[in-house]
Amino acid sequence: MSAQPRSGWRVLSIADGSARVAWVALLAALFAVGAWIAWPEETGPEAEAAARGVSSVDEGQPVGPRDDEQPVRTAQAQHGRIHGAVNVPPGVPFPERWELHVRPARYYDAGGATERTLVFEAGESEFEVEELPLGHYEVLPVAEGLNAHAQPVVLTAESSWVYVSTLMTPAGTLSGQLLHESGTGVDGLTIRLIDRRSEFERVVETDLAGVFRFERLPDGEYRLEYGEVVNPLREPRTISFRAPSMHLPAEHVESSGQVTIQVLDSGGNPVEGVVLTGSGSGGGTIDRVTNADGTSRIAGLPAGDYRIWCTHPERGERELEVFTLHSGDHATVQFVLEP
Repeated sequence: MSAQPRSGWRVLSIADGSARVAWVALLAALFAVGAWIAWPEETGPEAEAAARGVSSVDEGQPVGPRDDEQPVRTAQAQHGRIHGAVNVPPGVPFPERWELHVRPARYYDAGGATERTLVFEAGESEFEVEELPLGHYEVLPVAEGLNAHAQPVVLTAESSWVYVSTLMTPAGTLSGQLLHESGTGVDGLTIRLIDRRSEFERVVETDLAGVFRFERLPDGEYRLEYGEVVNPLREPRTISFRAPSMHLPAEHVESSGQVTIQVLDSGGNPVEGVVLTGSGSGGGTIDRVTNADGTSRIAGLPAGDYRIWCTHPERGERELEVFTLHSGDHATVQFVLEP
């Protein structure tokens, strides 16, 4: 007599495998939920240490990265480099000799910028300036008869290698005219044009019509002086020049005279290198040196009586005779200097 199952119960067999799997999955899920509810979440240094893989942490000690998590530190640049090229317009020959001026910026806080000058003498058009302290710079190529504008460059730790391309163009011409009150030209007057930044000085003389001209002049701010520094005909003026040309209006000045002084030896030969100094009763001043012809011409002198001294390294020093100069005169005075 075989045993019979009790009423209301069902015995699962191997054939009921799918039901068995479902029951096991349900029990596992219930167990996991109960564990999550009953088990408190770990916090604090130990938990952080465990998460990082650190075996133990002392109380009160901050948790730092493991050795293999140390941040990579890159040294920031302390110096920079400027490289680039200089160009000229088509048809303009590139200069054999030119200079590159790298200087601290004028209109910004230059920081640690310093000044460098490179000289090129073989017609090179590319340049490179290394080991420049970080800061604000101006890059300016300079060549005789050519004009260029300074290019701003900023060297920073994040941008320490900068490329610059600049252009040199033909320089310009500045001209003007000086006239006496009578309308005649002031002939032979020394005109000085001084670069206000570099103090570089250019010197020309007025012609018979009183015209002066400065050729191949770069753009810039200049100071224009008329006559001798110690005896100017008028106050200096400031010029802001831009190529290609600038012609100043004619200016009238008070009538003045000029004198050509020649120094000869006892044999009638010109004496070169004689230093001529003197002054006039009307306020004029003379300070010149004779050339190979033994002469020196001084223009823009007010009328008056002039007394001249001369000095020569081999012939010593002596006072020459007095001469009188009238307004509008073009006088010639000749002196004999004995050994």
